[in-house]
Amino acid sequence: MKRLTRRQQDVLGLIEASIRTKGYPPSVREIASQLNLLSASGVHKHIKALVRKNVLSKEAHLSRSLRILTNGAAEPAPNGATPGGPLLELPLRGSLTADVITEVSPEDAPRVTLPAPPGADVRDAYALRVSGDSRLQDGFHDGDLLIVSPHLPVHDGALVLATLAARRVALKHFHKVDDRVRLDAGPGGAAPVWVPAHEVQVQGVVVGLWRRYN
Repeated sequence: MKRLTRRQQDVLGLIEASIRTKGYPPSVREIASQLNLLSASGVHKHIKALVRKNVLSKEAHLSRSLRILTNGAAEPAPNGATPGGPLLELPLRGSLTADVITEVSPEDAPRVTLPAPPGADVRDAYALRVSGDSRLQDGFHDGDLLIVSPHLPVHDGALVLATLAARRVALKHFHKVDDRVRLDAGPGGAAPVWVPAHEVQVQGVVVGLWRRYN
């Protein structure tokens, strides 16, 4: 391992302490605050140097994805899990009731931090909160948070946010049949909706679910 500067050692120490005590790394803003830095740019510079020196790894497009490396590999936690698993800081863009989405503007959306779904394209991803138990057929319960990706290709049967010609946004299972699309809410849900394919705009695909257990 290449020699670290004193400031790089400080940054690495904060990351190690956070993973050890909390199970996840600090945000860049938290590091800057603890080191009394005026901006996050200095923290980014030190993190890039630590990645270059093969001390840290960082996944693109993910928040809190820093991992400590030992001999080039992620250091395991005491229980065998990998510490510092990537987290997403997502805007909470609205709520889901039955299959209808009530959206808020991106400017007004609060932010939530959730585990990143493995292997999903999470660029520009956002979250929706399930309201009520009307989507139990999909395994969704009141209070669940859904992670939606706007960049994934749509496969047959995918659960998507779809905008219809009437500008109604709904969460439906997508099925392409010739020049038409069948949108359905799953077993026990509302009757399927058939529409011309050109009248359907897919805004995103559901790629993850997070649930709090009391």
